[in-house]
Amino acid sequence: MNLPLLALLLLSALLLRAQTGVAVPSMSAVDEAMNALLAKHQIPGGAVAITFQGRLIYARGFADRDTKEPVQPDSLFRVASLSKPITGLALLRLLDQGKLSLDDRPFANQLRNLPLPRNGVKNAAWDQVTVRQLLQHTAGMPPSTAADPLNPPEIMNIALSYGATPPGNMAQALGTVLTRAPLSAPGSTYLYSNIGIGAIGRLIETVSGKPYDRFVQEELLIPHGITRMAMGASLRSRRLPAEVRHHDAPGTPLVQSIFPNVGMTELANGGYAHEAYESAGAWLASPIEVLRLFTRFNSNNFISADSVAEIVKRPPAPLSQTVNSYYGLAMQVTSRGNGRFSISHLGSLPGTRTHFVRSFGGSGNDIAFALFFNMRRSGDADFMDEAVQAIDRAAATTGFTNPPAHDLWPLYIASERPQFTSAGIVSAASFRAGAVSPGQIVTLFGDKLGGATLTTAAVQNNRLTTSLNATRVLFDGVPAPLVYTSSRQISAIVPYSVSGRATTRITIEYQGAPSLPVDVPVVAATPAFFTANSSGAGPAAAIRYPEARIAVLYATGEGLLTPTPEDGALSLTTPLPAPQLPVKVFLGGREVPLLFAGAAPGLTAGLLQLNIQIPEDLAATPNLPLLLEVGGTRSPPGVTF
Repeated sequence: MNLPLLALLLLSALLLRAQTGVAVPSMSAVDEAMNALLAKHQIPGGAVAITFQGRLIYARGFADRDTKEPVQPDSLFRVASLSKPITGLALLRLLDQGKLSLDDRPFANQLRNLPLPRNGVKNAAWDQVTVRQLLQHTAGMPPSTAADPLNPPEIMNIALSYGATPPGNMAQALGTVLTRAPLSAPGSTYLYSNIGIGAIGRLIETVSGKPYDRFVQEELLIPHGITRMAMGASLRSRRLPAEVRHHDAPGTPLVQSIFPNVGMTELANGGYAHEAYESAGAWLASPIEVLRLFTRFNSNNFISADSVAEIVKRPPAPLSQTVNSYYGLAMQVTSRGNGRFSISHLGSLPGTRTHFVRSFGGSGNDIAFALFFNMRRSGDADFMDEAVQAIDRAAATTGFTNPPAHDLWPLYIASERPQFTSAGIVSAASFRAGAVSPGQIVTLFGDKLGGATLTTAAVQNNRLTTSLNATRVLFDGVPAPLVYTSSRQISAIVPYSVSGRATTRITIEYQGAPSLPVDVPVVAATPAFFTANSSGAGPAAAIRYPEARIAVLYATGEGLLTPTPEDGALSLTTPLPAPQLPVKVFLGGREVPLLFAGAAPGLTAGLLQLNIQIPEDLAATPNLPLLLEVGGTRSPPGVTF
């Protein structure tokens, strides 16, 4: 092999290892754009998630090939200022609950007793500031520039002014700002401010009576199936298990840590007070979770239509009333006309750069993407503009014009995965829950088990397939033949391999996402007759031959067969498989002659056919109790003939 070819193969292998998540061939342009960005700007890692009409169609992680630190699609990043729209939505939950108004003046009311630094006196001008102005950054709060009180060394000096140990926190920074005059008259000027959104976090705590992060988790995140988001920390030693490593840009000098006994460190890891950003910038999340929240908040009136209208409303005059792009309630808004809007936000802190955008409303498609990196570079704004445009172009050329049909949410959001319990695993004949037996046809009830429409059995090589419309049912890891699937109900055939076990562990997969496992007991036989009304009770499903006094009945749960068929095999050859255990049929309390007991010819193994001779003295008697006994185990009562 020549060296150039070897080099190309090695490069290809490295690139393949550098990407995680489900590959989407039709959206490979996004892969290429991300790899090019990381290489050009020497970014250690990143992740992208893309949605179309509410479906997660793309989610991939991109890792540093030199440090070999994998970034997963659901790795947690410092989202920085993407925390602000999260806080804004939390505030709107309180608004919808009638607990406050956007025109409230919090510093004159709910937050009037905020602690101030020693000998500090609140400037009365803050009493005129409204909740709306804080969310729209028009309250006159200090901007998030070099003059931001959260920056070291000022945040450390602020802590000392409270008699506290540095570094300081948001409450101390806010109290300090309140002793100063607003930088502009409230409502007159846009000044993007961390402290203003920090005040919203304090307001949420005061009104809700809960810690800010707990309120957000309980009222905003968990209802959308988001369970891993948390507040981040400055020091790498406090990094969460799923959190990426955050890096300084190459050539960035070490700084003195603001934490005691740490010494010189990277700015991204102990050189600034990440915790102090709280509601304005401290959240950890993946691009997937950010999109989950920002594409779902206006569904099913979770945030009311009136409050959504407030998000995209222009700030009042004297701010411009003509520009298409403006800062609404804690989000950047672009009016596209005809009721269509884009909402977006950027995030930037040492060691992280983030962005999300969603376009929705009007007659267009609902599309969104989130783009995260684990390093912030100098010339950051130019880099992020380039990155956003590159991913937007790549997504538009494939994902938005001819989007994949799949939905990846179940892979990452547990509440989107198949849900079922042992009580929902029943005999397909009797609909009784309990133990299962080898070869038994069972029905599983639950939620999100499969596609929205019913998909019936498929046959390949004279066997039922073990996958239907992206659904599989596994017994101890062995895929079961499927009779049908739907979103709330599945019928499957228990694999014969469960024989001899005390229990079997059942897992349902849909689109590759597994349910939590459910353990059920295993017994040798669970006999039950199929009924005419498919309820498990009443008249048996039967074919009658009155003149010959013969009836053909159908059942399941007979256990092992001889010869043992393959799982889901059609019964096409002779001799037909027959139960290994003794079989008896009782009609009106009397055992009746059994002419045949075995697999139903031409149908799948697991469906037992029973041909019985009806005694002459019982032939004219209706609604006689019917029982099936296999190996000493009897079928449930309630079936008649």
